[in-house]
Order: sequence, then C-alpha cells, then structure tokens
Amino acid sequence: MRYLLVGNGPSADVVTKARHADTVIQINGCIHRAAISPETMSHVCVVNTSDPASINGVVAMLRRLEELPPQTRIVFTRNLAFYWLKSFAAWLANPDGLRCFLPFTTDLGRGNETVSFLATCLLEAEMLRAGMPPRNMPSTGMVAYYWLTKKLQPGDSLDIAGFTFEGWDRHPWEVERNIIKGVYPPGYRADPSYEKRMTV
Repeated sequence: MRYLLVGNGPSADVVTKARHADTVIQINGCIHRAAISPETMSHVCVVNTSDPASINGVVAMLRRLEELPPQTRIVFTRNLAFYWLKSFAAWLANPDGLRCFLPFTTDLGRGNETVSFLATCLLEAEMLRAGMPPRNMPSTGMVAYYWLTKKLQPGDSLDIAGFTFEGWDRHPWEVERNIIKGVYPPGYRADPSYEKRMTV
C-alpha cells in the first residue's frame, strides 16, 4: 500500500504524489483537498484540543469536514484522558501563567477514531527523548505521522507533502523536522509502476 500524508503547508508536488498514492491522509482543514482524488481520501487527522477562546474556530473547521467523501474517516489526534491529565499537570505547575488547552470531540456524522492513550504516551515519551520541552505538544501532523507509521506493513510506503515545520510556538518544530521522513521499502523508486502512476 502506498500512503501519502498531506500537511497544510505550501507544496508544489501534492498533485504528483497524490496520483501515485493508493491512500491519502490529510490534516485539519485539508487545504490541498482539490489536488486529491476523492476515492483515495481515507482519513483526516484533526486537532481536538483548544483553549476556551479558540474552541469555536476549531469546531467550525471540523464542521467544514462534513463535506468530505463519505468513506473518509476522522481521526481525533488528542486522546482525551491523556490531554486532560497533561493540562491538569501543567496547571498545577503554573496555575496563574499557563493557558489551559482542553481536549474535546464532536460528532461529524461519519466514522471516527481517537488515537489511543498508549500510543499518545509512547509518542510523548519519544518526543521528550528527542528534545521536546515538557510544556510543548506534538503537532497534529506529528501525531498523524506516528499513528500512520504504526499501521505500515512490510512493503508499504509512506510519502509526505505539505510539511513546512513552522507555526504555533508550542509545537517542537525542529524536533519534528528530524523525525518526520518518508518511509520507502527497498526498490521502491525502481518499481516500474511508480513511474507509470506518476504520468497518469
């Protein structure tokens, strides 16, 4: 299976890579949606934490996803139990100077899943070991990447597009830049079907 994970940053190669992919996973607002065949849109990984002042904007973004193809599933990237605990611990450490980021889910009228508590803990530990400050959190793209790599089978590939590693200052962008890479089995680019798909 050939997977493509598409972020929301500028990208000149989304169209080419999307032609080549069997399955496309997008992030949040899906700004490259028009470049991707609806038949290949399998999942959209969405943020579901927000401070109280921003929650209406996040919910509005999620509501716009109701227009996605019917087979597209939603993945909530923030495990509610983990992020309630992390938010509470952060508040205990600094009750006056830290904004509280609350996890939530909403019904989008389609199949959905939430990244598990265990997977969230494992990613958090990996990010901390790689240098993420404890008060930071992985970006939605980082969670999506980690979630997807755990689904790969031998012979699967994972390409990425639209990742610029910049944005909100509470995401550890340099740490993520060092982790997020394409995953390609031996002989991947020598496969004749690769070039055939690229020219379709």
